Amino acid sequence: MTPLAFALVLVAAIVHAAWNFLAKRAGGGIAFAFLINALATLLYTPLTVGVLKKQHSPIDIVALIFTVGSSLIHVAYFLVLQRGYSSGDLSLVYPLARGTGPMLSTSAAIGLLGERPTPTAELGIWLIGGGVFILTGDPRKLWRSNSRTAVGYGVLTGAFGSKRF
Repeated sequence: MTPLAFALVLVAAIVHAAWNFLAKRAGGGIAFAFLINALATLLYTPLTVGVLKKQHSPIDIVALIFTVGSSLIHVAYFLVLQRGYSSGDLSLVYPLARGTGPMLSTSAAIGLLGERPTPTAELGIWLIGGGVFILTGDPRKLWRSNSRTAVGYGVLTGAFGSKRF
């Protein structure tokens, strides 16, 4: 990996962690999710228009339907994540939200599409699952009655996030 690529990955990780920390601190809600998505739209629209012009890619009705659908899933993802952050610790909700998405999408690929992962892929699935439990700090807190709501929102966020994989 080149130093530039490493630096970009490191900066992206820091920005991502900072965003989640700020999202937890902000208290969330619909207004916060709207503000974040409106800001993202303002930032990405010029880039998207530039790419479409350069590639000479027209936007047809199917692409528009998928774009709107994806946008709605992202809004739901942010709202559910905010609910999770308001009902539990960042250290509990975040690992569940990020770790269950790959596990759910892999399980769906195996169960619904008949995919057969290689032994390396199976190891990766188990490592992701184990990592979720390790990152929560104390896996026993997943089963405490005062954590159930936060755990539910974390897993639901992961389900909305699994469409990304």
